[in-house]
Amino acid sequence: MNWTEQEMQILRDCYAKKMPVKEIQNMINRSGPAIRNRAYELKITNPNEWTEEEIDYLKKHYQDSDLKELAAKFGRLESNVCRVARRYGLTIRGKETPRRLESRKRTIERLKTNGTYARLNKNMCEKFKEYVEKNGHPRGMLGKTHSEKYRREVSERAKEMWRDPDSPLNSEEHRQRLSERSRKMMLERIREHPSSIYSNAKRGTRPDLGFFVRSRWEANYARYLKFLQERKQILRFEYEPDTFWFEKIKRGCRSYTPDFKVWTSAEKYEYHEVKGYMDQKSRTKLDRMKRYYPNEKVVLIDEPYYKDLKNKLSRMIPNWED
Repeated sequence: MNWTEQEMQILRDCYAKKMPVKEIQNMINRSGPAIRNRAYELKITNPNEWTEEEIDYLKKHYQDSDLKELAAKFGRLESNVCRVARRYGLTIRGKETPRRLESRKRTIERLKTNGTYARLNKNMCEKFKEYVEKNGHPRGMLGKTHSEKYRREVSERAKEMWRDPDSPLNSEEHRQRLSERSRKMMLERIREHPSSIYSNAKRGTRPDLGFFVRSRWEANYARYLKFLQERKQILRFEYEPDTFWFEKIKRGCRSYTPDFKVWTSAEKYEYHEVKGYMDQKSRTKLDRMKRYYPNEKVVLIDEPYYKDLKNKLSRMIPNWED
């Protein structure tokens, strides 16, 4: 539909008065994009256009300032400030900025404090269960799987989020939540299925030792220490008597319990760690032990040490397990 001269005059007058586009729509019955495009064609300058000084100020302060304060300073709507910020790459849809993360954090803390957060989660879960029972799974997707193409797309999007330093996946809060969740899951697993933690190890109490051990290697090394004690080459030993905590560590390996505490005399002792397989978690524990407790001596009983001990003394030590 062609524009009449009267409509174009209304457009010129309204732009000069800084009238919002929504109000102009009601006056001439045109869509917002149509009004903006016609104004651009007529080369009508919008008084609401941002000045260079305003844009420079926005670039310097957008990330660290409150959106409401910026909007009040410029005398503009918050949505207008966001739109201009997006135009200059200061914010991207779906990308978390420090200001947005802080705002979301404050909102979540407020909801948790007044109990709204837990109540909303519970209500949403219950309503969804009721919906599924009544109407079946949404869109009939129960039992179906995604295509290989879609899986690759999801994988690439996830990788991109992990590579983005501003992504919530790389925030300290998210990593701490993952650490706490993994810790709780592992404790629950140990409590319910203790034998599943070390699938190839024979855990249990040995009658000849009189205490619980986690593997054959630990049992045999305990027999070796008992062998040394009987020959007065060591004073005594204990199994897992001490636990060392890494207080400054917030996630990952936060404590370490050596296998054996061995007294070589009444005043001197050292810790022995039996480790047939050195995984990353064990390596981290030993590294942190050196860093946080440098005065404690830890002797590593690794595979070469253990096999040499087995070849030399296994026949002399009673109840040695193969």
